[in-house]
Amino acid sequence: MTTTKFQVGDVVRLKSGGPLMTVQQSTYADNIMCVWLGEHNKRMTEGFHPRTLQKRRSGGRQ
Repeated sequence: MTTTKFQVGDVVRLKSGGPLMTVQQSTYADNIMCVWLGEHNKRMTEGFHPRTLQKRRSGGRQ
């Protein structure tokens, strides 16, 4: 199974749904660090396994 390659600045979302997030970095542990604005515009950061994320399709909303 191939894993999608993510680059800093890619806009992604969990495959199960949730807010749009921006890829901040890839870590040594093969996690993708993402940043997004949560409730009350609080900056949130979390690492996700690449297989749990999907890139937003360019040219439109998802």
